[in-house]
Order: sequence, then C-alpha cells, then structure tokens
Amino acid sequence: MRSLLKISICAAVFINLPLFANEDKLLPEVKVVSATGFEQNIKDAPATLSVITQDALEKRNHKDVESMVKDVPSLFGATPEAANRRGISIRGFSPRFTKILVNGMPVPGDNAYKGLRSVGGSYSFIPPASAISRIEVIRGPMSSLYGSDALGGVINIITDEFSNDFHANLGSSYKFARNKNISGEFYNSLYLHSGLIDDILSISVYGKNLNKSEDKISYANREQKDRNFGTKLFFRPNENNDITLELARSDVKYKRSKGKTLSTGTNSVASERIKGDVINLSHEARLDNILLQSYLS
Repeated sequence: MRSLLKISICAAVFINLPLFANEDKLLPEVKVVSATGFEQNIKDAPATLSVITQDALEKRNHKDVESMVKDVPSLFGATPEAANRRGISIRGFSPRFTKILVNGMPVPGDNAYKGLRSVGGSYSFIPPASAISRIEVIRGPMSSLYGSDALGGVINIITDEFSNDFHANLGSSYKFARNKNISGEFYNSLYLHSGLIDDILSISVYGKNLNKSEDKISYANREQKDRNFGTKLFFRPNENNDITLELARSDVKYKRSKGKTLSTGTNSVASERIKGDVINLSHEARLDNILLQSYLS
C-alpha cells in the first residue's frame, strides 16, 4: 500500500510539471534605436542595453542626467578636475569616453570647451526631465558606431516627438544642506508642447535654471548659475516624414571668492563661463519596414 501511494504521488508531480512549464510570462516589448542605429526590440539588440522609461523619470525629481541614470548598473558619477562639474563613468572608463546623444545626435563634447575645468560642459545642453520620453544606456564599447569617444558606452536621450496634444510641466525644487558651511541649490524647469496645425505642425519649448550659492569651505562647490532653454518645431508633410528644427542655448557661470572656495594656489580660477548655441535640423522617413534618419547640426 505504501509503495502504491509513493507511485501515485510521483505520477501526480510529473503530470503537473509540464503544465507549469507551458505558462508563458508575457513581457512588454521595448523598442530601442541606439544599439544599431535603427529601431528594434531590446531583446534583439547586440549590446548590453538598459532603458529608463518616462514613467520611471517622473517618479523622482531630477535636475541633471547624472541623477537620471545613477541606478543603471556599471554607471556612477565622477567628479573630474573641478567641483560642481559632474561626469558619468561607465564600467570604470573616464567620463570623456561616455558619448552623450540627444535623439541620436551628439551634443557638443568637452573638447569643444577650453581648459580642464570645462569637463562635463556637454551636460548643460541636456533638456529637463519633463521633455524626455526615455533614455537608452549602452554599457560597453560602441566606437564602431559612434566614434572613439564612445569607448565606455553611450547614453542616448530621446525627447518629445510630433504630437497634436497639449502638454505642460512646471517644476521647482530647493535642496537643503545639513552643514551650515554648505549652501543649498534652487532648481526650476519648464516644458510646453502644443499642436499648431493638426497633423502638420507642432511646437515645444523647454528650459531649466539652476542657482547654487558658493560654499564656505576651500575646494568645495563654487557658485553656479546654469541656464538652458530651447525650442523645437515639428513639421509633418505626410504620415511618412517628420522634419524637426531645434534651437537651444546654454549658459553656465562659475565663481570662486577669497575666504570661501578660492584657493591661494597657482592653479586656482576665480571665474569661468561655458556658453554655447545649438541648431539641429533632422529628418525621419518611414518606408514600409525601413526607417531613415538624417540630421544637420
């Protein structure tokens, strides 16, 4: 009787196992473009790739791209050469080898600015989080597709697209410091998107403003005034073509003063300004299963 009971229990277990194995877990499809230059499912992408969705960005208050990607494995913020100036390191590579893209177009790199203290100047051209649809992060060398400065990896920031709908977002925050010698910072952001002519023309406007007072400790954070604003005009002549014109300006000022953060060393710089303008003209054509993208920047 005991042997028959054991056989029946084992048979029941083996009979039920295939039933559990046949239960498929359906995961949402995620489309990416950064791994190969064309749209594909993330599971087919030939790269170690992470996607930060718009829903994930909206759950936190982000003032820069570093805070947006800090939870991605193998990424960490580095402070190269100067306080206030941040960078993103991927898999231990210098931030100079992290390629930053906005809609597949490279932003002005650090080499476009003068001096070591301009490291991270490219981050000032990133739109506010409210204007971002998703962020694609590739961890590992992508020099074959994006050039030698993508040795560490690529961060591709995908912003808003053509839409007839009206969207508006206004954000404001203040960051307090526990130490009385460390100053807080005030951050404001704005994003507007509206259709002008249904199915033909739409426009978006974005901007951000960061004010950080100077700390009272030597070699600590300088006074920082970071302003970035831009506008995008979307033109859709037909359902298969999109033409986008973007104008953007960034102006970042840093200042050190004696008795606070200015050192008496010969390498100290009292003030610094990083200023630049960007004009982008891009075209996207959708032909059956083919997606063609081109831009002039």
